Amino acid sequence: MNESAPWYRQGWPWFLILLPLTVVIACFVTLYLALSTDEALVRDDYYKEGLAINQRLEAEANARARGIEAQLRYDAATLAIELQIAAAPAPELTLTIVHPTDDERDQAVVLQAAGNGLYRGKVGAALDGKRYILLEHEDGPQGAWRLRGTFVPGSESVTSLRLDAD
Repeated sequence: MNESAPWYRQGWPWFLILLPLTVVIACFVTLYLALSTDEALVRDDYYKEGLAINQRLEAEANARARGIEAQLRYDAATLAIELQIAAAPAPELTLTIVHPTDDERDQAVVLQAAGNGLYRGKVGAALDGKRYILLEHEDGPQGAWRLRGTFVPGSESVTSLRLDAD
């Protein structure tokens, strides 16, 4: 007589059970990640953000009309930032350094005028990876203006800030 081994001692039934079991485990891992992580990219005040878009567009149009551009230098050893801008509009400027995905790594730096259109400041933590840069000036006789750019520390020593092409 030809007796075969019971099903649980053969490989094919276990292989066929393993496929759906893998999917079930992956679903539970995905559910855990979805429930345990923060949605940092979603803003709670999206309506207010939408209302502020017109103000940002006006500030960018003002920078474009005035031809404002700046050069940014970052020294990773000392965490120092130098900004060279043709027009010296104020004793201080606000530079916002935005991380693309983690809002906890965003930094706001107040740059103090050092003369001849040069502004200096220091970041609170080292910059690594791609960052978005916003340079804003709120008050002035010719109105508010805003520049934005992309900065990758280490790729180059000088980064130009101007209005990015949309």
